[in-house]
Amino acid sequence: MEHLISIIIPVYNVDKKLLESCISSVLKQSYSNIEVLLVDDGSLKDVASYCDEIAKKDDRILAIHQNNQGVSAARNNGTKAAKGDYVIYVDADDLLAYHSLEEAHKCIVENNADLVISGVSKIKSHSDFDYSGIFTSKSEVLNKNGITELKRHYLALDNPKYKNINGNGYINRGPYCRLIKREVAISTPFPLGMPIGEDLLWNLNLLCKCSKVCIVYNVWYGYLVSSSSAIRKYYGNRIEKVEKYLNCLYNTHKSFCLENIDVYGKNVAVEFYCILRYELLSPSNSMSFRDKNIIVHSLLESKPWEIITNKEVKRYLPQKYKILFFLCKINLWQILLKRL
Repeated sequence: MEHLISIIIPVYNVDKKLLESCISSVLKQSYSNIEVLLVDDGSLKDVASYCDEIAKKDDRILAIHQNNQGVSAARNNGTKAAKGDYVIYVDADDLLAYHSLEEAHKCIVENNADLVISGVSKIKSHSDFDYSGIFTSKSEVLNKNGITELKRHYLALDNPKYKNINGNGYINRGPYCRLIKREVAISTPFPLGMPIGEDLLWNLNLLCKCSKVCIVYNVWYGYLVSSSSAIRKYYGNRIEKVEKYLNCLYNTHKSFCLENIDVYGKNVAVEFYCILRYELLSPSNSMSFRDKNIIVHSLLESKPWEIITNKEVKRYLPQKYKILFFLCKINLWQILLKRL
């Protein structure tokens, strides 16, 4: 009997044309034994109604409605409702290459894997994406060391073999472009109440539940790049949000962080840079330079930030970060960042 694959698509006030294009890419899969779960996360009435309209046109589509709880809750509720043997997550404005599920299913069955991962391509519009893709025989079954290497990549995003797939693809740390055994997905819910970093935490948790992981060196997924990046967004309370994420990362995966202190330290350094650049230096931040400097000094003396001043960690950091953190100590970091 052919396995059923559940495609879970969280929907929140997405442009209806983008959603239609996304669903079209799913329904045109060469692997046809699928169910599509549109999980409406409290969208406006016209978007919620549109989900119902689409579901009426194809009996493989189910529209689920919930009060606005966030994308992680939407994915969790979709996973609970899924009937498939395997699940895959797709964002409502993104695309799947037409061969993706066929190739993923073949790989996961032949290797009796818990998880199969492939490449993502960034696109500026749906017209930029190659729906046909290219079937590839190049795949890799990860052993214990390979899974650790993949975890390290999730933290640093710097492994060359995962950064250049078919010329324009890469292995990212989002939740998409992953075919997962349903029982593994059920046992690895997305973290709730995590304002930043939930995708990375989920990926690390997922790998801890998998005994066999496959990488297919192909591009299955088109990720539509938004004009407004969450990384550069001004939150007003970014420090609080990031500290919650980093503390959860460290407490949940403490042994991994300590054994891989170089990439963990880089991860903390990047988050610290984002606080300086996009929170403290944001035009929306009205604090005085003096108060900003007080905050910077206070952070560098407290957890989780103090790790980036550790001698063992500093030697792994890029030179620009070493210079920046030195300038933080003498209150000149703002001058450097304003010139970048």
